[in-house]
Amino acid sequence: AERELKVAYQASPASADPHYTPQPSIKAFRAAVYEGLVEPGNDGAPELRLAESYRVIDDLTWEFKLRKGIVFSDGTPLTMHDVKFSFERIPLLKGTPSPMIAYVRSMKEIKVVDDHTLQIVTFTPSPLLFNDIALIGILTRKHGERSKPEDYNSGKAAIGTGPYKQVKFGINDDIVLERNEKYWGEKEPWDRVVMKTISNDASRIAALLAGDVDVIELRIENRLPLCIE
Repeated sequence: AERELKVAYQASPASADPHYTPQPSIKAFRAAVYEGLVEPGNDGAPELRLAESYRVIDDLTWEFKLRKGIVFSDGTPLTMHDVKFSFERIPLLKGTPSPMIAYVRSMKEIKVVDDHTLQIVTFTPSPLLFNDIALIGILTRKHGERSKPEDYNSGKAAIGTGPYKQVKFGINDDIVLERNEKYWGEKEPWDRVVMKTISNDASRIAALLAGDVDVIELRIENRLPLCIE
């Protein structure tokens, strides 16, 4: 039988485009569908993800090596050309509520050495570069060139390397994800995830107690959101 997980969040993502905004409402969705070269770890320090290794060549040059054998959910192989495209797309994205350009502003040059090697040259020494790129989801250049946020909302360009793939997206509506069977990592236990928006805290708790959802997001004062099962 298909295993489905229903999760209720306080706020709906403003867009399915992972480069649209770094705001918290899109983070859970972005992490399910898209991945970065590195990702935020449980203790806050970034950890390797799509990258298998990195080294600092000099004060201005960082080199990353890509894991081999990774494909997007449509079967397209992931290369450093997709990574370069993803980084360079961010400054070109107009009309976003909270631009992510701060995360690539330090980059002077992005050089693809080969399909699995990329070098980032910064304007000045940038010790926070590792943290910055942890927030950038990698898109497929094949489907992403000339793409706009609405192409991700519709699903036309919504193709990532993450453990799930987007089936349905709606602002203030249910978001439906299905397990990505081409995922390179450990398979997720849920065949299908439904992300619901219930803005009222009491209503979310009531939905959990009634069995309408399995997990809820709960914000306490100004602290980070918690998930309660």
